[in-house]
Amino acid sequence: MFSKVISSTQKHWDEFLPLVMYAYRSSIHESTGETPAIMMFGRELDLPIDMLFRNHACDQSDQNVCTYLETYLEKMWKSHDLAREQITKASDKQKRQYDLISTSNTFSVGEAVWLFNPFCGKGKSPKLKCKWDGPYTVIRKLSDLVYQIQKGPKSK
Repeated sequence: MFSKVISSTQKHWDEFLPLVMYAYRSSIHESTGETPAIMMFGRELDLPIDMLFRNHACDQSDQNVCTYLETYLEKMWKSHDLAREQITKASDKQKRQYDLISTSNTFSVGEAVWLFNPFCGKGKSPKLKCKWDGPYTVIRKLSDLVYQIQKGPKSK
């Protein structure tokens, strides 16, 4: 997520930390079918706007603490059980997807491809760099595993 929001100089990444973490914690994960906030806290995260427009008519101090705790624990157990089921389904799906693409790739001339380039340069963090570059066009096939590619019509 950081590689999408920070500049190429990788400066000031710490300014984006709260925003990226909020987005991560409030996004539904494909494997669990739940947000990390639900899994951890038993509720969704609030934005400042949510607190501004919340209905304060119900006084939380009147609620029985034991009843609240029972309800909270029940919700947590249900969400964790659902997450376990979703993880099993996601695992099966990921295995099927892996088996479909686990064969060797062949590309034809003129096809668009992405170049995997994990090198980030001196003084930059590889974790914050986008490792894929492109799209490139296949110019010619040199062997079963080696291809000559070109970024644009005028690039080297």
